[in-house]
Amino acid sequence: MPRKRKGPKREASEGGEAAQQPPPPPPPAHPSSIAGPSTAAAVSPAPPNMPRNSSVDSTSSAINTNKRTRFLAEAEEDRLGKHVGLQRWIESVGHGRGAAVCIGGHLLQTSNSNDAFTIELSCIELNDPSHHSNLSATFHGELARKVSEPLLLLHRLGPPAVVYLSGFAAEAYPASASASLPRAIFNQEKAVLKMSPQPPSTDPTAPTSAIWIEQLAIPPSFAPTTRTATTLPARTVSAPSATHQTIASTSVAPPRPAAIPQPHPEPSPPSQLSDWFSTPAPTDHQAAQPNTLAATASSSSLTAPQQPLQNAASIIKSEPNAAPSSSTPSPRPGRAMSRQASAAAAPAPPPQPPQPRRNAPNVKPRRMGNCLYTPMSMLRDGERASIIGVVVAAGDPRRSSSGTRDLSIKITIADASCISGTGYAKELARSITVMLFAQQAERIPQNLAPGHIIAVRSVQIQMFSNKPQAVGKSVANWCWATYNPVSGDVRASSSFPLASHSPPECSADEMEHFRDMANWFSELQGVDANIVTRSSRPTLKLQDVGENTFFDTVVEVLKVYTHTLAPDLYVTDYTNHTLFFRGNDKYLRVESDIPYPDDSDGWGHVFQISLWDSHATIAEGLQTGDIIRIQNVRPKLNPRGLLTGGLGSSTDNGIKIRTLKPTDEARVDLEKRRALFMETLATAEEEAFANRAERDHQRASQQARGASQQEQPAEHDSNTVQNAAGAAQGMVEQANIVETDASHSAAAAVQTSSTNFSGPPVPARTIVEASPASSTQPPFPTPAQRQLRAAQQASPSKAGPGTSTPLGTSSHANSNLAPQVDLSPVETPDLKPNMLMGPPGAAVEERRPLIKCNAPASIPLTALADLPATSLCPGMFKVKARIISTNPAKVEQWGRAECKACKRLLPLDQRFCIKCGDEEGESLSYCFRFALMLEEVDAEFVARKQQHKTQGGSASEMSVKKTAIPLLFHGRMAEVLLPCVDAKALYNGERSSIKTLKRFHNRLLHPHEYGKDPEQVLAVYSYPSQESGRTVRRFAALKELNCLYNPLDLL
Repeated sequence: MPRKRKGPKREASEGGEAAQQPPPPPPPAHPSSIAGPSTAAAVSPAPPNMPRNSSVDSTSSAINTNKRTRFLAEAEEDRLGKHVGLQRWIESVGHGRGAAVCIGGHLLQTSNSNDAFTIELSCIELNDPSHHSNLSATFHGELARKVSEPLLLLHRLGPPAVVYLSGFAAEAYPASASASLPRAIFNQEKAVLKMSPQPPSTDPTAPTSAIWIEQLAIPPSFAPTTRTATTLPARTVSAPSATHQTIASTSVAPPRPAAIPQPHPEPSPPSQLSDWFSTPAPTDHQAAQPNTLAATASSSSLTAPQQPLQNAASIIKSEPNAAPSSSTPSPRPGRAMSRQASAAAAPAPPPQPPQPRRNAPNVKPRRMGNCLYTPMSMLRDGERASIIGVVVAAGDPRRSSSGTRDLSIKITIADASCISGTGYAKELARSITVMLFAQQAERIPQNLAPGHIIAVRSVQIQMFSNKPQAVGKSVANWCWATYNPVSGDVRASSSFPLASHSPPECSADEMEHFRDMANWFSELQGVDANIVTRSSRPTLKLQDVGENTFFDTVVEVLKVYTHTLAPDLYVTDYTNHTLFFRGNDKYLRVESDIPYPDDSDGWGHVFQISLWDSHATIAEGLQTGDIIRIQNVRPKLNPRGLLTGGLGSSTDNGIKIRTLKPTDEARVDLEKRRALFMETLATAEEEAFANRAERDHQRASQQARGASQQEQPAEHDSNTVQNAAGAAQGMVEQANIVETDASHSAAAAVQTSSTNFSGPPVPARTIVEASPASSTQPPFPTPAQRQLRAAQQASPSKAGPGTSTPLGTSSHANSNLAPQVDLSPVETPDLKPNMLMGPPGAAVEERRPLIKCNAPASIPLTALADLPATSLCPGMFKVKARIISTNPAKVEQWGRAECKACKRLLPLDQRFCIKCGDEEGESLSYCFRFALMLEEVDAEFVARKQQHKTQGGSASEMSVKKTAIPLLFHGRMAEVLLPCVDAKALYNGERSSIKTLKRFHNRLLHPHEYGKDPEQVLAVYSYPSQESGRTVRRFAALKELNCLYNPLDLL
């Protein structure tokens, strides 16, 4: 027959006959008499007198204990005390046994003041869980702040918070006439309590998330060696002002062998992972003298007078009000004495100064972006948590071959709470595995690499192989965000807050925490984040790089080639070097038409850097356009004698590539250098294009001139023979008619021959030889003179009475006067204000405008200031104005798309008609649409200003301003003005069309730089337009009457 189990002995405060026994004496006022009951028990080992039916009561007590509802595990009750009701808790505290009991309840309300924090609990009655009793607990001093912060935080997460409060170091006040609720006051900054956001469970083994706060009275001489659950420095509340009290030990009655603990007992698992507060090391490290302490304690307990127990209405205190207070005796005297004896026997180590905790904010729970992130050392099995960590290792997403066929990814992360060691011995001692499952690939983070930062919200913590593991199931509502410290990119899942922004964004606190964690991880690997000031190598531009000279530089990434063992990085800072491979300039993507020399030549702008070892994995995180700082690059000559770079070796520590912030001075300088390079390249390309067009034009002109020269000699010979025969026949006839005066007849014959014939007078050789021009000019026009004459005849501006007569011709054939024969083939130019003068032998060119107006003379020329006030609307006009700007200012936006179905002009941000739903763009047509801002010319403005001055005086003159109106070009009228540009190609962003329009735009706004007349004559059409409920007058180009003077102006 099995032996009957004995229940625990009932205490004097549990009622029955035991309540009639005289109560134990209260603790004396002297602080050294704290071990009075324990000492007394050791001196008189005989058990106290019990009633006759003590065995029956023990049996019934055991039965009741086994049937009571348990909300705490055995390890938790070992720290807090036995979970009892409110009435028994107050009684135990009053009898000095507060450390043996605890009470639990829901948080009802709180009150916070300068130096006190008060909570009201609805306590749970174990015998009747439906019945609740209220208790008011007040914490003072530093303890108030350290209790209020986590408690209020947990209460906001899952109200109402549940608090389990030990009676240790409490002063209990029962309900009275002045106070309707029982009260507990903690004045001495010592307490043990547990708080949780989860409701109490009847299963003590159920996983819960809780925060423990423990501040006990620990002797300074034993603090470095004692490792009990109540003396863990890293798991207790910091209370610098608390006075540490000496715990008395005794050697009179040795405890039972079964109750002897280990010299260094390990804490229970819940306390082992609690890392909320840190306690500084004790400052008083005096040597311990156990024998002296024990003797003092024993003598004090024997001589101290005993005080009678006060009644229930009086104040019940567990400890005296003296400042040097002590802890409540342990509910197990044997175990307490054994611990005290082992602690007294252990020698005290030398004092150690407190080590500052590095990155302390990273190992505390922190609310960021409306979410509470938990450090990895505080994760509990079964809870749902949010974590932030640096990626230590990451696999590729893969889909399971059976079951739900979910995609999964395994990520190993760590944070600052995973560090062990100090100083240079710091290392990552542990990490946590994150397993994410999803049906869609968009929910899984992609392209993760070591060093990236990841934040995961609402994942389930599970134990796997005795280690915590974060699991995000496919049906759960978890989300993630990643940060690449190299490129600065942030990626997030669709359910992550602020992920709908483009690009995705996190909160300011989260972004700051991401950067801090990246810097911490870099420092842990031996790389200082502030590499600008710590680097001993020079920071050079690429144009100053030399062979085998290690340097740092700031560059822009142009191309990342990762298909080799050592990825290649093509970068530039927009400076050139004589030993850079010119063929790599294709990665600049400028699509320049400037002819390059042979690819083997130098003077390139792009530098090739090969990445080795740990930096090879970084290449995948770099993108085109990133501006980075590269550290410790070694340039060397390749077999062709050109410079290339290398980065990384097996001995390198940390990352040598950093992405610069937009406000970094080095990045700003590089962006300015890039803008200047692009501007210089565009100017050089424009000049090269114009030179090539001019050479083509000259080549075509020379070919046409050569063909005309071959036809000219045959025609000239036939004309010469005919003219000579005609001249001889005329001289013979005149000689027969006039016979009297031979000399006069000969002279008349010569004069007649020189005036009546248009051909050159070949027979009169003596006169030609006597001419002053005969020594320098040939007797017939040269090919250049013939070309000049043809150009003058074709130009309408040079036609008129002022035009000189070509060589060998006369406009006064019937005149009686004999003009002097001018054999000079060069004409006197017409000097006009808009003509550009050149050297004496060069062709004279008139300064003409860029746009030609073909409007008929019937359309009147109207001053620009009179157009808005004219009564003719709609109407046709000609105006003379300057062009000062365009709208849009960018020529890339001059091409527009129009829907032929609904006759609607599409906005610039739409690529198809949303109204018609034509996603293929089959009903789209393309056209030009832009406006030129016209400003009146100076002559009209001065005349109008003078008129106002005459009418209204000087005040009216000052109020006159130049008139400016916009002129719209749309459809066919714009196509006539720009004949060499395709609207569809411009709309699709074809580079050649954009370059052509940029050249036209520059000539349009800056005509004086290209030798053009800034004053343009344009044909204008005015029309009424309904805008905002009113009729306004608008102006557009008139039909197809505005065109270019020369299509080559677009080149």
